[in-house]
Amino acid sequence: MAIEAFPKSKIREVHWPKTFSYILTGAFLILLSSYFILIFLQARLTDELSVLERKLERTQDETELEKNVLDAKKRIEDWKFLITHHTMPFNVFELLQSRTHPEVWFTDFMLDTGNSLMSLGGRAESFEVLSQQLKIFESEESFRGMNLSNITVVKGGEVMFDLQLQLDPSVFKQ
Repeated sequence: MAIEAFPKSKIREVHWPKTFSYILTGAFLILLSSYFILIFLQARLTDELSVLERKLERTQDETELEKNVLDAKKRIEDWKFLITHHTMPFNVFELLQSRTHPEVWFTDFMLDTGNSLMSLGGRAESFEVLSQQLKIFESEESFRGMNLSNITVVKGGEVMFDLQLQLDPSVFKQ
């Protein structure tokens, strides 16, 4: 070892370029790993999004199906209401035909289903036949009351009359 007369001062090493390169290398590795992590997460989230969109489509289909079912239910309820409140006036004709005396003819007919009222204009062979007709109507449970008016005797002893009958509302429901 050589001894020098003038001691040399130690050369100071500069550490900042090495430190800076380490920091840059670390940042690059962090950035690179973050990039791959983000690509992985993006793929995963895209898959989740597609699954949720399929579920949403099914939900929309189910919503549409539910709407269709509710519409059908409403139509059924409307039909049920119509059927239960529907009047069948043709039953009156059957009742009238089966309870009319053979020598009585009805020439006018009017039916008010809302008030269960039937107005008839007719002819009978005689007062006796008219009386028998009234007794037939009185014996029928479907007729609740009657009002005979405008009685007129015409040629040959025939009797013209107007008759108003109050009907039992159940006649229209049978």
